[in-house]
Amino acid sequence: MNYADVLSLHPKYQSAMRNMWKILLALAALQLISWLLPSVPEFKGIPNYLPLHTFLESVSIVASMMVFAAGWNSNSRNLSGNIVLLACASFAVGLLDFSHTISYGGMPDFISPNDAQKHLNFWLSARFFECIALLVVAVRPSQQIVSLTTRNQIFAALVVMVLAINWVVIFHQGWLPDTFIPGQGLTPFKKNVEYLIIVLNVVTAVILWSKMRKPQNLNVVLLFGAACTLAMSEFYFTLYTTMTGSYNVLGHIYKVIAYLFIYRAIVVEVIEEPYSLLEREKAKFSNIFDSVNDGIELISMDGRIVDMNRIGYEQIGRTRQEVVGKPIAHFITPEFASGVQERFELTREQGHFTFESARIRKDGSVIPVEVSSRIVEVDGQQLFLGTCRDISERVENQSKIVELNRDFIAFLENTTDFIYFKDENSRIRFCSQTLANITGHASWRDMVGKHDFDIFPKDTAQIYYEEELPIFSEGKPLLNKEDPYYDKAGNKGWVSTSKWPLFNQDNLVVGLFGISRDITEHKRMEEQVRELAFYDTLTHLPNRRLLFDRLLQSMSASKRNKCYGALLFLDLDNFKALNDAHGHATGDLLLVEAANRIKKCVREMDTVARLGGDEFVVLLNELDVDNAAATSLAKLIAEKILATLSAPYSLMIARDDRSETTVEHRCTASIGVVMFIDHNNQDEIIKRADAAMYLAKEEGRNSIRFYSENHE
Repeated sequence: MNYADVLSLHPKYQSAMRNMWKILLALAALQLISWLLPSVPEFKGIPNYLPLHTFLESVSIVASMMVFAAGWNSNSRNLSGNIVLLACASFAVGLLDFSHTISYGGMPDFISPNDAQKHLNFWLSARFFECIALLVVAVRPSQQIVSLTTRNQIFAALVVMVLAINWVVIFHQGWLPDTFIPGQGLTPFKKNVEYLIIVLNVVTAVILWSKMRKPQNLNVVLLFGAACTLAMSEFYFTLYTTMTGSYNVLGHIYKVIAYLFIYRAIVVEVIEEPYSLLEREKAKFSNIFDSVNDGIELISMDGRIVDMNRIGYEQIGRTRQEVVGKPIAHFITPEFASGVQERFELTREQGHFTFESARIRKDGSVIPVEVSSRIVEVDGQQLFLGTCRDISERVENQSKIVELNRDFIAFLENTTDFIYFKDENSRIRFCSQTLANITGHASWRDMVGKHDFDIFPKDTAQIYYEEELPIFSEGKPLLNKEDPYYDKAGNKGWVSTSKWPLFNQDNLVVGLFGISRDITEHKRMEEQVRELAFYDTLTHLPNRRLLFDRLLQSMSASKRNKCYGALLFLDLDNFKALNDAHGHATGDLLLVEAANRIKKCVREMDTVARLGGDEFVVLLNELDVDNAAATSLAKLIAEKILATLSAPYSLMIARDDRSETTVEHRCTASIGVVMFIDHNNQDEIIKRADAAMYLAKEEGRNSIRFYSENHE
């Protein structure tokens, strides 16, 4: 009976599931027979059981470590999260099985005396780890990947958990419930845990079964078999009354089988499948190489032809024997042959390069081609891969278009916008004179045939290249995107760009039309508006609005990282006297100088803001996780600010007769400090720092006071 077809599994899994069902049914039949038949007396206590137990557990441990080795060393640039989880969990299970094995009765004492309770606790821990890992793999989307950092974190966390379990079982056995009583057998606690593990494995199998309706990235058939076999294995361990009986042996054998299923799943995913895919890709490449409609050339680093496809030979009218080993320059017209090495260098620098050239046929005729060149590695040798397209028709059409569109050319030469047409390879066919001017070209005609990488800095050209990919591949227009540009003098500007695909009669994208309008002045105005909205116009420090935003971020970071921050509220002492004596202009000079001095006293990660008048706020981020150390650092910075602000000021002021004079002035400050780590109210923090500052003023000024609850 075709069970897989009946239950609507994806065709990818039907054959494998038929084989898996045969194995599982055989294991289930053996379990049913062993359960229903009366226990043979000599199998209630198997002689020399300890070596047999040690052997079976050793096989399990080796299988676990093989799963870990295969999964851990999978492709580090694209780590499957499920493979990483299985690998790390298998390592943890292997360690716990090792502890179980050497804690078994009859083995030398493992740190503390060995007994049934000890080895069973290690056993249950290992079984719980493996069933949870399989359940998570079943639930978790198979295509999700993890970083190397996450992989190491998972591994470290599981190792720490294993060490913790060993510590509890070895040194604090009394903390754990009884699992086995000699003469009576398993305790209800031990059986219930085994039943729970059985249920979790069954749930895992059901989820894996449901996933087989669609293709998965992991071998779900083998994992399904592992989950079912582990459930049957655990059932044996709910039946025995003696540690050396047949149920115990069969349970261990079933566990080994399940481990081998998991190992096989990892090997197929990490080793066999990639190799199989590589062979398929090689065969596909070979077919494509000879069947594509463009000529393909493989050129050595010294410019000699290594190989061509069939179309490549036909383009130049020669045989393979006539071209292999010859310099490619021999088959290129003189005006293009002189630039061969230059184009090779551009390909090396950019990773790919597209250019026009011309090939000389055996009969002496010339065929214009467009070559897309990139560097590839074949059999350990770096080669230039060139795709040559016959562009005879296109070159002829381009010539006709230029001649028939004089009015359009006049428009391009006089418009103030950057207007351009590009072909399907992002090469300029027409553009406005304005675009030529900013890129340092005398005429827009000098731009024809050039790629953005030929015109703009590499970073800017890369931006343009990436935004045009969806236009060519999907026919999606790009509307009102703001892009940077650099003029011929190296000055940065901004344009608002819209680009539309150009379609032929077959609805295929054959180019694009773009208009870019200079918005540099608009961007400058936006920046000025932002400056007015978030920065103090006098000192250019963050204002109250920006301070509150950064304070909220700092509070969140402090709470998340358990690291103290501090807020310093500063008020200049007797500032009003300077204003009254020398005017507000002089006071403004003092405020600017004070702002500059404060900024020099703090770290780059900190914020100095002006609330208004002579009030400043300093936000110190992530000082220390220890309160005393954080407070000490905040005090040190506050003292540095206090000392810096106390130094004399030389303020240059203008007189009515347009002469200048210098005013020497001394100014101190009063500073209130509040520490925070787990606060949610910005206003409350500001209020507390303000209260501490007023206490500093009341106690004589030129001082620092930390906020305490007594201030309220």
